[in-house]
Amino acid sequence: MSATTNATAVGYIRVSTEQQLDGQGLDVQRDAIIGLAEAEGLELVAVFADEGVSGSEDVAGREGLAAALDALDDGMVLVIPKLDRLARDLMVQESILRDVWAAGATVMPVPEGERAYCRPDDPTDPSRTLIRQVLGAVAAYERSMIRARLVAGRRRRIADVGYAGGPEPFGWTDPSEQSILSHVRDQRDRGRTWKGIAAELNRAGLLQRNGARWSIGSLQRTFSRAESRGQIEPVSLNLTPTLLGAS
Repeated sequence: MSATTNATAVGYIRVSTEQQLDGQGLDVQRDAIIGLAEAEGLELVAVFADEGVSGSEDVAGREGLAAALDALDDGMVLVIPKLDRLARDLMVQESILRDVWAAGATVMPVPEGERAYCRPDDPTDPSRTLIRQVLGAVAAYERSMIRARLVAGRRRRIADVGYAGGPEPFGWTDPSEQSILSHVRDQRDRGRTWKGIAAELNRAGLLQRNGARWSIGSLQRTFSRAESRGQIEPVSLNLTPTLLGAS
């Protein structure tokens, strides 16, 4: 491995929401490019990052990448952890590489095996371009497989527990929340307005899970979601006339 003495470099690192737990977090990537810069004698002047951004996004959708490209000048080096950190879409990958080369800069991935394919295209060596584009196509395929596994996982969770993830839906297991939903159904069946029911619940101190008072919109949305899941039991809430008051 030959050193690139005195060359100035900027680094670029990225994680998507799908990949932050795969052992390639921002800190790991940053350490990798700092180590490469030291080994290659590069003066690393800045490291730009995009967090929670898909590799299928082009430059317009990635502030960190846009800043890294803006910082490049003739003779500089863009250091990246891997080619797929630059892009997980073949067309986006090729567009970014062309922008780097147009600035007179070069791309240096940490894996030595990828570096030869990130040099500017050479008409006398079309195999270099072919291999790089195959790598880009593989990255796009891996991204599609990650998405497919996530979708399948969500579907399995919905089949197992009835919802995809995140906070437990209102009224899913909490008896007091279930009673509120049952009461709302009972009152709606009796012809009560959303405004009247929301005011009644607020007066009784039966608020939303976060402690906020019910608005017409929040009550409608919560009830509608619960109803669509078929989770509302036909039992009304036992609220005393004193608590309810007039509505």
